[in-house]
Amino acid sequence: MKFSNNKWLACFNDKPNANINIICFPFGGAGASVYRPWDKELPDNIRLWAVQLPGRENRFVEGFTRDHAVVVKGIVDDIVAMSLDNIVLFGHSMGSHIALFVAEKLLNNHAVSPLLLAVSGNVPPNIKVKKPWSTSTNEQLRAHLKELDGIPAEVADDHDFLEMYMDKIRADYGLYEGIPIRGAFALPVPILALYGVDDPLFPTENVRDWSQYSSLSVDVMEFKGAHFYFQQDCRGVVEAVCTRLFAENL
Repeated sequence: MKFSNNKWLACFNDKPNANINIICFPFGGAGASVYRPWDKELPDNIRLWAVQLPGRENRFVEGFTRDHAVVVKGIVDDIVAMSLDNIVLFGHSMGSHIALFVAEKLLNNHAVSPLLLAVSGNVPPNIKVKKPWSTSTNEQLRAHLKELDGIPAEVADDHDFLEMYMDKIRADYGLYEGIPIRGAFALPVPILALYGVDDPLFPTENVRDWSQYSSLSVDVMEFKGAHFYFQQDCRGVVEAVCTRLFAENL
């Protein structure tokens, strides 16, 4: 595994002939390795990078951060330092908002225009988060995560595991809830918005509001499943992103 200068990005397979870089942003509580299965589904010309937030996996000894500006700056600085080009951004849930603001900063500060922004399992940041989960009790948060299938069944009642996990998920909810509510701003980047039809987090019709964030084309795709609809088999999502990418850049 290869890491960027400041460890914000992890690369699982440094494909020597790749000419496209896809950067994947994790959902709350996840580390970069959640995207490892994507590598075998991607074509040889696409190199996979996954965002590694502080406090997990190889950054375990670092403290969590709830400052979205720190996260966005760290990721953008590493992208620029490594001169990554032909970039695709994919973010799920919390990661979709971070991916959006990374795209904005790349464009405004460095004149780097992503080829595609793929957002999954979330509505855009002009819609207020209904529940401040970062301040919920452990029991409330545990019940919420079980509803989302966000806790593996085999550890759902493991209180030692949950006590450790709750610190991480609560920090990530704090990070997510701290992202400012902003009016729509249209980036010159095509958007692909994906969602699970049974996602309990938001009305699925709100996914179409992502159309306000691009001055180019916006496509919406529905998948079977709930919030973590692609966790069991990522192939359909990877195919959708690649198909949309190659159609846009023929």
